[in-house]
Amino acid sequence: MLELWRSRFFRWAEKRKKFHHTPECYNVLIESLGKIKQFKMVWLLVDEMNSKDLLCKDTFALVSRRFARAKRVKEAVEAFERMEKKYGLKPELQDYNRLLDTLSKSRHVENAQEPDVVTYGILINAYCKGKRYDEAVGLYSEMERKNIKATPHIYCTLINGLGSEKRVIDEMRRCGVGPNARTYDIILHHLIKLRKTKEAYCVFQKMSNEPGCEPTVSTYEIMVRMFCSEGRTDMALRVWDQMKARGVLPGMHMFSALINGLCNDRKLDEACKYLQEMLDMGMRPPDCMFKHLKQFLLNEGKEDIIIILSHKIEELRKTPVVG
Repeated sequence: MLELWRSRFFRWAEKRKKFHHTPECYNVLIESLGKIKQFKMVWLLVDEMNSKDLLCKDTFALVSRRFARAKRVKEAVEAFERMEKKYGLKPELQDYNRLLDTLSKSRHVENAQEPDVVTYGILINAYCKGKRYDEAVGLYSEMERKNIKATPHIYCTLINGLGSEKRVIDEMRRCGVGPNARTYDIILHHLIKLRKTKEAYCVFQKMSNEPGCEPTVSTYEIMVRMFCSEGRTDMALRVWDQMKARGVLPGMHMFSALINGLCNDRKLDEACKYLQEMLDMGMRPPDCMFKHLKQFLLNEGKEDIIIILSHKIEELRKTPVVG
């Protein structure tokens, strides 16, 4: 077979004195081996190129193209991703566009592999980098139709690409694919990570007025944690009261976040009040949280309150679980 003959010739040539293979030589052989689907040998050559400092992004374009033509779309995308993750070659806009061109052709091949969430994530990222936002949101819409759950990374990619959470929401509405409370939760996480607390609170307030996007207990916990970490327990309590007014019950982790925040703000009476509420709901506080509260109470000389609370926790511990 011609491709295997080329491989033998390649090895024979490198043994010749003063002869050194160039990246182009390797790429010719990789192209040949890809045609006959010898992908294990392809990756061995890639590793060899890397050890000789000959690896270039053109090589990965070849590998991705060969996987795509072999109807192995997922592996084509993984090859592109491996370029940076394993070999440290950071893709640029032209590389993303080249991948998109390769995959757009492979999508018309019958029986091609169905892309998964990783594939979609890379493609959406590529479209956003290429400022092809309609196609990025179109892929998101395609995921929704196929019941493929988008990851937080995909939402963040869309936010970064479109420039704001508002544009992401508007585009999703235009395509008829949401948003929902989960979408907003991920957007809130993203904004808080960027320390955009004012923007996050504005997004949170809008949720209550949007059908199907009302805040869940998860949403309220995100906001309470945000305000407590900012030392704004007054705002955390405002959110808490809104939650209770809507009939949403807090969970153990939400109680812990609020009580720790109140302790750090030296609002010990309120911290004890919410611990009591937690106990009344049959929730045992995490050890680390109670130790945190105890230390603040000790510093204030309130050993009597520690004894009372410890007794109540012990009583709750002895109470059999019914159900």
